[in-house]
Amino acid sequence: MSKYILAIIILCVVGLGVYLMKDYFIEEPLSEKLPEEVSEEKEEPEEQILEGETMDQLTADLKGEGKQQLINLLAVKDKEYEFVFHGLVRIFKDEKGKTLEWEGPLVEGIHSAGGTLSVATNSATNWTTIQATWGAGAHGAISQFIHWTGSKFEIIKAIDENGEEIDSFFGDGGGAVLNPDGTISVYFRNYDCPLSGQGITYTYEWNGNVYQYAKTEAPPCPSE
Repeated sequence: MSKYILAIIILCVVGLGVYLMKDYFIEEPLSEKLPEEVSEEKEEPEEQILEGETMDQLTADLKGEGKQQLINLLAVKDKEYEFVFHGLVRIFKDEKGKTLEWEGPLVEGIHSAGGTLSVATNSATNWTTIQATWGAGAHGAISQFIHWTGSKFEIIKAIDENGEEIDSFFGDGGGAVLNPDGTISVYFRNYDCPLSGQGITYTYEWNGNVYQYAKTEAPPCPSE
């Protein structure tokens, strides 16, 4: 009889041991083994707002609604090259600059010194037009023209003398000017007679959709 009791005691001990060790032999679910980052969706990086040096600013009624809006002209430092800058125009919905409405593309080739904004009615398009100008080189400038089309702000584009589309005007003899008749003049230096002060003028005319290169004027160099 004692043998049976001993056998029962042994079985009870073994059973208790198996019960206590079950957590070490039961495999964990796969979902618990996976790292937390696998089951979580990756967060999209927030869009970074470019910081720059304000070179000029003004307020104007750009839509003809009697509401003033702030315009900022910026020079943004390049991320890789220390002495390289890009031009940037921002237009805000209000005159205090609290709510951004439009931001233009970066304009390459400017330097950090010098920049102006002006607003005028373009007689060729009848649109209120912003001229943003940055210094470029020793004597040159780059200008971008922006207008309100009735539904959005848009850069005025042009077709140059080579038939290529451009969205800014560079001139090494003073830059570009929106004339009272609605044409755009771009001024270059005349390197055939650099000391005379006479330059070369490229003229662009509005064709209903874009500005089209029209003519080049280069007065003859004065005789020595």
